[in-house]
Amino acid sequence: MKNFMMLFVAALVVGACVSTLATAQTTNFTDGTSGNSDWADAGNWDNGMPTFNGSGPRTANIDGSFTIDGLGAHKNPGFVAIGYGQWGTINLSRGTLNVSRGVTINNESNGTSFLNVGGGSGPAALNVTATTTTGSSYHGGYPLLMIGTRNNNAATVSLQDNGGIALRVPTANTHSWNHLFVGALANTDNANGTFNLGGGVLDVGSRSIVIGDHANNSFNFTGGRLENLDSYRRATRVGNINNFNWEDYPAIATLNQQGGVLAPGTVTEAGGIYTTDPIGTTTIFGDYNADATSMLEIDINSTGYDQVLVELLASLGGGNATFDGGVDVSLLDGYEPEPGEFFDILVADTALTIADIDNLAIAGDGDWDASLEGGNTLRLTASSTAVPEPSTFALALLGFVGLVFCFRNRQ
Repeated sequence: MKNFMMLFVAALVVGACVSTLATAQTTNFTDGTSGNSDWADAGNWDNGMPTFNGSGPRTANIDGSFTIDGLGAHKNPGFVAIGYGQWGTINLSRGTLNVSRGVTINNESNGTSFLNVGGGSGPAALNVTATTTTGSSYHGGYPLLMIGTRNNNAATVSLQDNGGIALRVPTANTHSWNHLFVGALANTDNANGTFNLGGGVLDVGSRSIVIGDHANNSFNFTGGRLENLDSYRRATRVGNINNFNWEDYPAIATLNQQGGVLAPGTVTEAGGIYTTDPIGTTTIFGDYNADATSMLEIDINSTGYDQVLVELLASLGGGNATFDGGVDVSLLDGYEPEPGEFFDILVADTALTIADIDNLAIAGDGDWDASLEGGNTLRLTASSTAVPEPSTFALALLGFVGLVFCFRNRQ
């Protein structure tokens, strides 16, 4: 009980209403002293998801801030399960939910579960930070963020304006399950996972997005900001995590960007402190399509620059890209490229199609010429300026003085 009181003090929870129906129940998290609205009571937690009386779907509305860090007597400390046995919904409209191990949405129920972040009057943030330096983030072996995983279930995560989801894993922890999975675990062919990025910021923390290879699994990128993405992948078999590695079962992934901003970057950790470098590389194992409403954000400094790589999968195909969006360039740390210096910001192994390379929209810092090189590379080249160098000025002035002198002698 002492640990739960510590958790209680660490949290700020707003709202006060509990509605109980025969087939559904909604809890607005409060600081109540009794009943199932009191999340400081150990009896109200099951795998990190509040346990409600009755049957049917369960909904938790969060309008405040608190931390699930494994200090309490949860069945699986620090782990949030939405739809574990019964389908459920968490609406995080404002405030912060900090989770120390992992989040799973609809693991073992035959309904539809939802996680909605943002869309409210103020900022809303879900921060999932692994606390272990080895092994998977959750002691039972579940991924960091898992959407639609088992049986004939369905799960949807929607990130909206004013919302943010951030994933963090210690740099030394390279376990293959510390990523964002959509429709991926046992019985993948029956899973229905959807991630809707329509607003806000999805910070993947230099981890991967992995899509289960089934038509019902999708990542819909229509707005918002996707940043610090190491790679975007698809896998044909993402089953029992103790039997095989999903990386051994690749499939062609297609990232369709229909709005929003793709921003490569790099997140590192040292001594428990996380640092973000705006320079990074995002690799798409398959194909990439960006429409006219999309933006690619490119940062450049004296030591490096952002890149998006679209890779061909051996014997499978892919490596194709279509880019009709715009580019937003930021020159960092006072860096100024020399005229003629170039940067290959988008490279496709097979082919790159750009509808109008001569009129590619380029915003931000610098003056650039865009070109399509070798049929597969989008290159930005720093433009030459019209201002002559000082030595040219001197020669021009000397020539002008000479002409004046000759004219006077003739007179």
